[in-house]
Amino acid sequence: METYISLLRGINVSGKHLIKMEDLRNLLTQAGLLQIKTYIQSGNLVYQSSERNIESLNGIIEKTIFNNYKFEVPVITLKLNDLEKARDENPFLIDPLKSTSKMHISFLKQLPETENQTKLLEIKSPPDEIIIKQKVIYLYCPEGYGNTKYSSNTLDKILKVVNTSRNWKTTNELIHLATELKKK
Repeated sequence: METYISLLRGINVSGKHLIKMEDLRNLLTQAGLLQIKTYIQSGNLVYQSSERNIESLNGIIEKTIFNNYKFEVPVITLKLNDLEKARDENPFLIDPLKSTSKMHISFLKQLPETENQTKLLEIKSPPDEIIIKQKVIYLYCPEGYGNTKYSSNTLDKILKVVNTSRNWKTTNELIHLATELKKK
């Protein structure tokens, strides 16, 4: 069994795409996922599966949600070591003056084209900072994520790749939950 973290984009936000986590756990258990844990209501799943193909796991979750709720939800699935690597390679951590409470990580469903990455980096949103590393975008938003020009919608539009963002606390909690699940 492998331990996975799936990040669902845009559920339970502003009263739209409402899904109760208990119901989702039950549906995904019926779909074959095991030991499902959820963290907060914004679509964070930690679970185990014998399925090794990430795209297949995304498809299971996306199809289950669509078949039961009749709306599409993009899903980005990571292995525990990939999420740990994204956390550990956060370039903003080397600056002791930067608060982790202002750090966010955007996970991309696929690698964006270099030209689109360049377009994104040309957008300036002071005092926010952005760094792209492969399929991970690190954001530092000292005035809050809600005030940045680097929203998930902007990233989608410019990079032409689906993404979903998590704050530093959520990222670390998902790693903790997945690590505990892996021990079982």
